[in-house]
Amino acid sequence: MRKIDPRVGVAGALAALLAIGGCASAQRGAAQTSHPAVVSPSVGQQKTVSEDLTERSWWFVRNTDHTTPRVDQAGARLVEKYEGIWIGPTDQKKVYLTFDNGYENGYTPKVLDALKRNHVPAIFFVTGHYVDSHPELVKRMVQEGHLVGNHTEHHPNLTKVSDEKLAQELQSVSDKVEQLTGQKMRFMRPPEGTYNEHVLAQAKKLGYRTVFWTEAIADWKPLPGGPQEAHDKIVSGVHPGAVILLHAVSPDDVQVLDQMIRDIRAQGYTFERIDTILEHTHTDVPS
Repeated sequence: MRKIDPRVGVAGALAALLAIGGCASAQRGAAQTSHPAVVSPSVGQQKTVSEDLTERSWWFVRNTDHTTPRVDQAGARLVEKYEGIWIGPTDQKKVYLTFDNGYENGYTPKVLDALKRNHVPAIFFVTGHYVDSHPELVKRMVQEGHLVGNHTEHHPNLTKVSDEKLAQELQSVSDKVEQLTGQKMRFMRPPEGTYNEHVLAQAKKLGYRTVFWTEAIADWKPLPGGPQEAHDKIVSGVHPGAVILLHAVSPDDVQVLDQMIRDIRAQGYTFERIDTILEHTHTDVPS
């Protein structure tokens, strides 16, 4: 799904394109079971002999029994091979909130307010456009104890760009965020959840851990069931080690974020920042 959301009220074509943000990625993640197609690599990608250039789209299959959902096994093992993250420790009732911020829809301040009220840490994956347009919000994220992750400068399909372009896409955002906040970026999320082994390898080479997810909803646009649907799907699908992807542009999420946090905690879970996962490894990939 790569259509631009006509609802987006952001000036300029760039902002509209960035609305794709995690849209397609979350849509695939919500219930995708098909396997990615094999495509030709970009001419500029200089792979090693062993690297697989199959284009992949991250997906998971939702369940409501509070266990690790089924994911693309081969993809998950590639993510682990290059020290990326798709899940936290599955023997602990900890969950990790992540937000994709391709553009601003007026809700991020309320999201930050809710996180502050509930003492919940998160990571916000931002584009270069977002940093340029809303530096005050990026500063606030860091000031309130959150991490800022890299979602690239122009939101391209990273499997189709040269190694030089990939590095530029990440470095540009990193330089802006470090200059603005002093925080060094360590985590990246590929646009639309599209990747291949070479992208993972290059990200690691550049000092990044690539972050995917095990819980997501199609929240880049109003949900048919509104805020209640957003709440129910996330709360019913939570599991030990869940990495939750939300979009800060969602009018539904922001209305129920406080209740969502309370109800997840009521099940015995704690919210941790994504960087606390680094001491753990993940080898339990469900079939």
